[in-house]
Formats: sequence, structure tokens, C-alpha cells
Amino acid sequence: MLVAPGVISRFLGEAVPLWLMPVLGAGLLLFAAGLLRQILRRPLKRSEAILTIIMDDVWVIASILLLVLAPHWFSAAGQWLIGAVAFAVAALAVAQWIGLRRLDGDALPGSLRAPAR
Repeated sequence: MLVAPGVISRFLGEAVPLWLMPVLGAGLLLFAAGLLRQILRRPLKRSEAILTIIMDDVWVIASILLLVLAPHWFSAAGQWLIGAVAFAVAALAVAQWIGLRRLDGDALPGSLRAPAR
């Protein structure tokens, strides 16, 4: 998005403004830097992990809203890409939530293990 914003913008669809690509790219880099900071810091701060999950959820919800409310903005390939990325981010959010519950020592839904207290 930072290196080839025009290519990505055209791939997503003609209605996608070129200026949006560097803005999203920079935002995603900042998000990645925050994730790296979380990973390298010990112990993991529960509030930061929850914020990450919430931001992932917002990405997924925004993607769904865009695809439902404004599909005409995107090419067919762009719609598939947005959907695939949203699916991947949703899977990561679920994995993060499961990992956070395991760190907290809570039993996972449907597991046989009792909560550790």
C-alpha cells in the first residue's frame, strides 16, 4: 500500500481513492509496530491484548459493512480480497481470544479442563 498504492487501488476498484492506500498502509504499519511491542514486552498486558482483538473486530466489521453497503465501489477481485483479508483477521482475532483465555487460566468453552483459580 505504501510502495505501489496505484496498483492496489486499481485492483480494489476504480472508486477506491489513491490517497487511501498510503493512509491505510501507514496505519497498518503502526498497528504492526504495536503488535511487535506487545510480543516483545513481558508480561503481556491484558488490556493491550484486548485492544488488539477489538481493533481486529473493527476491521472485520468495517470490511463487511463496505462489502454489503458499497459493493459497487470495488471490483470483483477487490471484493474477494477484502473478504479474504476480513476472514483471516477474524480467524486471528479468535485465536488471540483463545490464547488470552489460556493465559488467564480460564477453561475454554467445551473443554474438559476446569478453570484454574
